[in-house]
Amino acid sequence: MFRSTLIATALGAAALVAHAAPVVASFGTFGNLAGATFGGSGIPTGPAAITTANGITVGLIATQRYSNAAPTNDGAGTYFVKAGTNDGLDVPAHSIATKWNFGYYIDLGTARAVDFAIDVFYDLDPTAGNTLAQLGRIDIDAILAAQGNGGASLIQDSQNLSFGYLSTGIPGYVTAPGFNAFDANAVGEYAFVVRVSDKSTGAVLAESSILVDVKAVPEPGSLALAGAALLALVGTARRRKA
Repeated sequence: MFRSTLIATALGAAALVAHAAPVVASFGTFGNLAGATFGGSGIPTGPAAITTANGITVGLIATQRYSNAAPTNDGAGTYFVKAGTNDGLDVPAHSIATKWNFGYYIDLGTARAVDFAIDVFYDLDPTAGNTLAQLGRIDIDAILAAQGNGGASLIQDSQNLSFGYLSTGIPGYVTAPGFNAFDANAVGEYAFVVRVSDKSTGAVLAESSILVDVKAVPEPGSLALAGAALLALVGTARRRKA
């Protein structure tokens, strides 16, 4: 019993440290997540931040919303997207939302969701370096249990930070972060984590995390200046060649 108490204390201390440290991109591999749909059709399956451990595979990805420009990435778990919103483009009936989505994937193998604590953490504050304690939380296993799907072994979905319930929360299922005034036009960095933990000890069994770096969209005037500069460079190159 004494040894069990020490283990539980150590796990609790580790969890506190993790909550206090800034979230960074962390995963096993960064590549294509074969077989994933992220709850939709036509959604890119890579590159995603994938971790396989203890017979569990989890993945996170940032993708374009409908026909917006696809995010770029640094190959190390940070995605780069443009600020702003759209009205659904090719699906006008959809609500206005940020131009990019985040998707999560959880494959429990032969196990069941009800046997684990499964959480997706999300960020609404564009300030870089936010900790896990500052993020919102989607309680996946609680949602599945309420839906009568606690026996599920494959869970995946795509979300958008503009969705209202991520800012307001849903008691018992979605815990909104303290910073909940999400602004799709804000430039900054957002953190996301998908985690599967042991329900009794809290020990993390599989986890992936990514960052999304939102960049400003150049003003029309800036684009014109950039175009003029490129033309000047081309002209200079031609003159030198001549």
